[in-house]
Amino acid sequence: MFRSDVLWAALCVTLIGGCGAVTASPEPSGPAVSVLVQTSSAWPAGALSSQLGTARKRFGECGIALRFVDQDGPAASSYDLHFVASLELVDGQAVEGRAFALRHPKRAEIAWAAPDGTPLDHKQTAAHELGHLFGLGHAPLHSINLMAPHGCELCRFTPRQCRIIVENARFVPLAG
Repeated sequence: MFRSDVLWAALCVTLIGGCGAVTASPEPSGPAVSVLVQTSSAWPAGALSSQLGTARKRFGECGIALRFVDQDGPAASSYDLHFVASLELVDGQAVEGRAFALRHPKRAEIAWAAPDGTPLDHKQTAAHELGHLFGLGHAPLHSINLMAPHGCELCRFTPRQCRIIVENARFVPLAG
């Protein structure tokens, strides 16, 4: 079951500056894109706000303003971001996230824990999975950028990746 009250608490923490390492950055000058966010009770508000704050920051560095809305929000969204308790194993390994970029709305899921309940090591999973929804594939394994298939706490999108994100953001309904 998804709870919008957890999302609301996380957004409040984000708005009042309780995101820890997330620092204020200038308002993006490019498109504003709405992202529908739903979350399970497995996600603590602090962890959720950290993921949303980091995604907003990384996309902001590309000039995209992400606007997070809940299921009751008035803005239509072409992107869904679901924070779930867990995802099934892939090749015997726990995965933090997955993206479904060929459906509408495009959807990403981020897991709090492995199926056995072991918490996962989240870095910038929401930003990475949203990158897939905006048209990015994985970077080579040992790359030092946000789309490498391993966690990276301080990685960013490359200038080329930012151009792809901005170009693809032009073809979605913009936030109000």
